[in-house]
Amino acid sequence: MYSVIIDVLNIKITNIPITNTPITNTPITNIPITRNVKKKYLFRPGCKVNLYLNIISRLDNGYHLLESLFYPLTTPFDELSIEVTTGKEFTLKCSDPSLTNENILEKAYLAYGRRTGFWPGLNIYLRKKIPIGAGLGGGSSDAACLLKFLNSLAAAAGNMAFSQEDLLALGTEVGADVPFFILNSPAWVTGIGDKLRPEKVSLAGWYALLICPKIHISTAWAYRAWDKKQKKDYLLTGAGREDNRTSFTRTFVLYNSFEQVVLREFRQLYDLKLTMIRNGASAVVLSGSGSSMMAFFRRAELQEQASLILNQLSIPFYKYHF
Repeated sequence: MYSVIIDVLNIKITNIPITNTPITNTPITNIPITRNVKKKYLFRPGCKVNLYLNIISRLDNGYHLLESLFYPLTTPFDELSIEVTTGKEFTLKCSDPSLTNENILEKAYLAYGRRTGFWPGLNIYLRKKIPIGAGLGGGSSDAACLLKFLNSLAAAAGNMAFSQEDLLALGTEVGADVPFFILNSPAWVTGIGDKLRPEKVSLAGWYALLICPKIHISTAWAYRAWDKKQKKDYLLTGAGREDNRTSFTRTFVLYNSFEQVVLREFRQLYDLKLTMIRNGASAVVLSGSGSSMMAFFRRAELQEQASLILNQLSIPFYKYHF
């Protein structure tokens, strides 16, 4: 029997218009370009966590309508080394060879080239540091970084570059989470993940741990499992959708629909969540389809106590003080 755990944080959230939101956190503007000479660049695209994720329904085409609050983190990050060459070939190598074939980076490069006719020669080496299959959006973050780089490269070479609005639309073609990483600021995400509304989210004063168990969870599997179990007979992170929307401007309820199936299938994740709460966490929520979790603490000593437990369990984690 699964108990009900309500995770509530006093998080201030304010709507801001998307048209006034600059692209930030990826240092790719004002790139010096010298034609016919190789240039090398190093980027460190970060990841995201879902502070709230509610799956509304499954569409006939297989996609799912959802509503989610995305929050960007600068760590952990991948390392994207890009060499601009004098040719027009695209090559990709990765620290994890299994990611080389049909990589989202190649998809982003092809999408940009087909829409613009701009085909710069690129040699890319991707060093994966963001855990794979952890619900952190590492691949989408890498793709967004490359699209923004290509756009700046095109502008520096005298070609017509996309506006932010057009780049966001192109990102949707590459991957559902790519537009968020192009924006790279807290956002309320709806539709099939393609509609963004920037938000000002204040986590000021909170201590947090991003917990990354060495468990790979397929997002496709998680959606299929959720489809099979549409009745919400137990909740592990919050109240129902209407309650959450009602309290949205006062007290934000951390919630993730995937916990209904993921924590049942991977009992060690359920046990880990309980362990964090029993050792001082005010709230713990799964990010994306997992397996990563975000735990929040009111005091540094509680965060440190939980860190010691994770070290004893040999579970990787990242520490934050907002």
